[in-house]
Amino acid sequence: MSVIRVLLVEDEQGIQFIVKLSLERTQRFDVTSFDCGATALEDLSNCPGQYDLALVDFRLPAMHGVDFIRKARTTRGYENLPAIIISAALMDPELKALEKTELLGVISKPFSFRALPERVMELYAGRQEQTLPNDRGF
Repeated sequence: MSVIRVLLVEDEQGIQFIVKLSLERTQRFDVTSFDCGATALEDLSNCPGQYDLALVDFRLPAMHGVDFIRKARTTRGYENLPAIIISAALMDPELKALEKTELLGVISKPFSFRALPERVMELYAGRQEQTLPNDRGF
């Protein structure tokens, strides 16, 4: 299995560190992290096709996580970029609506360090089932 190249956009340095460590320790992921949506978008435009998956905080300071994903998908090479949101706001109505249409899924904060890689892999592997009805609700 090839390594999944993850673009992580998370403003909290501690969470960035934990996510990167948790995913990379499995040797199934290579994580590049950014604390700002604008910087991450700049990187995307400079490196078309470099990432396989975006893992994005829902509430970024200067740019909403969903806005970041939408802008990222207008970037050449990332039109169909699979995305997962990380959020403590699981009951946010906007997030609930988007989860069914634009995201692979949502991972709640706080999350289990040990379970995170398996959950990300499960959501990423399910991306090809997006067009088929399923019982997972997203």
